[in-house]
Formats: sequence, C-alpha cells, structure tokens
Amino acid sequence: MPLALRGQAKLPIYKGSDWQTLLVKGGVFRSGDYFMRIDEGVSSLMTVDFVNGFAIGPKTTIGKVLSDYSRIEIDENVKWACSREQLMARGALRYVFAPQYFGFFEVFGGRMTNDFDRYPVMGDSERSMATALFGWNHFKLYEQTTVGARLYGALSADVQLTALAAWEKRSQVVNHRKTSIFGKDAAPNIPEIGGVPMADFGTDKILRLDWQIDYIPGRMIMVENDMNAIAQSKHPTYSIRGTTGIGGKLRYISLEAMISGMRDGWGKNQKVVYQASAGFFPVRNSVLLMDMRHFDASAFALQTKPNIALFSLLDNYELSTSKPWVEAHAEWTNLFWYAQAHAVKVVGRQMHSELSGGISLSNLMRVGVSVGFDDLCYDAVGVNVVVKM
Repeated sequence: MPLALRGQAKLPIYKGSDWQTLLVKGGVFRSGDYFMRIDEGVSSLMTVDFVNGFAIGPKTTIGKVLSDYSRIEIDENVKWACSREQLMARGALRYVFAPQYFGFFEVFGGRMTNDFDRYPVMGDSERSMATALFGWNHFKLYEQTTVGARLYGALSADVQLTALAAWEKRSQVVNHRKTSIFGKDAAPNIPEIGGVPMADFGTDKILRLDWQIDYIPGRMIMVENDMNAIAQSKHPTYSIRGTTGIGGKLRYISLEAMISGMRDGWGKNQKVVYQASAGFFPVRNSVLLMDMRHFDASAFALQTKPNIALFSLLDNYELSTSKPWVEAHAEWTNLFWYAQAHAVKVVGRQMHSELSGGISLSNLMRVGVSVGFDDLCYDAVGVNVVVKM
C-alpha cells in the first residue's frame, strides 16, 4: 500500500518487483541499497519509427538508496538507429530528495530524436506498434542535442516549484524507413499545423528557461514500492507556468494558468476528474513548432492508458499554437461506464469540442465513441479503444 507522508512522517521501505513484472511492464530490481529500474520492460530495448527505422539499445535507471531514503540515480538511454546508421544517446545524473521533501535535482544531456510535442500522448511502445503494424506516422520527429539542469522541489508543504534551463540544438530530419513491415507507405516527416505543412527550419539553436509553480492545498505525498512519489490532495491543484526562448534575441515568452482536480461522484465507485487552462504568448517574435503550446490529440484509435485531456478526432499538431487559447476537460467514471467532455478555443480558429463515452471495465479496458464539433456544428465521429498494458 502507498504510504502517506507529510512533514517528518515515517519513511518507506523500498521493495523490488518480481522478474515477470520487471520484464513485461517495467519496475525495480533491488539488491541491497542498489537498484535498477526499467520503466517499460523489454519493449524499451527496441523501438520503431520511420526516421530511425529500428532503434535498438537499453533504456534504464541505476542508482543507490541512501540512509535517509534519498537516492542517487543515473539514467541512460543508448540507441543504434539502424536505418540512419547513427548512435544516439541521452543521460541524466539525478539526486532525489528524501520522500518527505518530494523533489529532485538533475543535470542531463545527449542527442536523440524527439517528438515535436515535448509531452507526446503515445509512449515508445505504443508508437512502435502503430508504426510497424499500421504504418501510422502522424507524430513527427526532429533531432535534439541538449545539455541542461532541472530542479523539482517543494517551496512549502503545499507549494511545488519546477525550474529548467537547457541549451538545445534542433535539426530537421527525414524518413529513412519508407514502409511498415507490411509494406504500407509512410507519410513524410513533415508536421502539419491546421492542415498547413511546417516550413523547413534546418538547424536551430536556443536557450530554454522554463518554470512552473503548483499550489496543492492539503497534499499528501504518496510513495509507492516502485519508488515513484506523487502528490495527492482532495482539493484542486492550481498552477502557473512560463517558458522563455532565447536564440540570438528574445524569441518568445509564454504564460499559462491551470486548475485540475478529482472528486468522488454522486454514487458508489464514481469519480469525476477535471482540468482547465488558459494562456498566451506575450512575446512571440519567433516560435518554432516544438516551442508552441500543444494539446493532447491523436487520431489513432488504440491507446494503452486513459487520458482525460485527449482529443481523439484531431491529428497531433492540428491545434498547436502560439496564439491565446483556453481549454477544458471533464470525465465521469464508475466501474462499468465512462463519459468525457472536451473543448478548446484558439484565437482565430474554430472552437473544437468532443463528447465521448462507452464501456469501462475498471480502467483495464475501454471501448467507446467520440463525436466532434466545430463551433458546435457536427464535424466527425470515431471509435476509441483503450487497453491497459
């Protein structure tokens, strides 16, 4: 069971995962104070995309638990891109604070291909399946060389700070694998924003300065046996965040305010989850796609985890923007059913909204239908399948 921590509460005893769980789903292997963590099991050893082809290599975390249950960790992700015939590598050295202080400091760097959305909807294993089996190439990649530092730390019992400084070199790349394993041709590695292909940016260098402050009133720090720590509260979480890009001159500044939360529904085993945000770019002299505000969107019908903020009838970058926006999401679930409502409005674009619902089997599997609207007029309908893996 997770252990709730607040102040100087009793510290957890970290445990390891069994080998079957470690290899299939990922987890932690413990030997005394030392550990190895694999987040996605053996599926992380080989990924597939149309830029790199098969990318083979380990993605693990090794470290040591110290006497106060803080940790020192080293992340490594080394891949050989078979189609490009290039070695890619990224790593991080991280100090994780003792659980009651909830946070970490890390330095990181390396060269790797990235999604233009820094927080993509689909994980490596999902995208590999979509690429290899279905020839699905709606997500796009660029090559990023980076070095930087990140701090995630508590300012008080209820206030959390995230701060990042990173230098990046970003390069445009093309497909080196042309078809899926069943011979389906791949779309070019050129993102489209609102149906317009992205302009060629070649190679770009930038200094990123990002920050976020979360106010989580009455939060409890939940530490699980796999060493993941999360903050939970019965009250809404309020957040503000900003990003700044400098490359020869001040390129952009973005600001955003958010609220999110979860509460019990109106009956047994019911839950309501909600989130909303609004933001704008007070400075937008030059904003490339990877620096824009993205919205969780994927037209691929099969997913492996529920996502309350997912627009399932849009392509990945269809609403990506540097203009002012507002979005809102809500979900109701019980043991057998779920219902969702989504809406986003970007200045100069039609408001897009979706209503979704269907069968939910204790979050192990979902099958449902989504109906989309543009400015409240019917736009499209689609089927959603979520299989927890």
